Amino acid sequence: MMKPGALLRGAICAGVFAWATTAMADDMASGSLDSAGYALVATFTVKPDAKAQFVDAMKENISASRKEPGVVLYRSYQKSSDPLIFVNVELYKDKAAFDAHLKTPHVTKIGETFKSILAKDIDVVTLDPLP
Repeated sequence: MMKPGALLRGAICAGVFAWATTAMADDMASGSLDSAGYALVATFTVKPDAKAQFVDAMKENISASRKEPGVVLYRSYQKSSDPLIFVNVELYKDKAAFDAHLKTPHVTKIGETFKSILAKDIDVVTLDPLP
């Protein structure tokens, strides 16, 4: 016998899946997934007592960064096996958009914050699109 609410939860999950599949298909059809001319992955190692401060600062930075005209994708993740390691995946229209990003007030602000909360330098790997 089906538990009460199970049918509703199943319908909601199916609706979310249908929406996500449609959105992804639209992105692929429009070519937006291939619109980044400059990409990077940045890894941040946070001091144990500064995790909450990092998360708060990064949330503010993410919100501002996503509003920049040359930002295609700006995502932050926490490493599953180490809660003090965070990884950003950043896609920009081109290198000029990334350079402009570095000059924004929110990046300057978080850079100052990083001086006291990161355990080591940011590890940045830049990526080139496939030829």
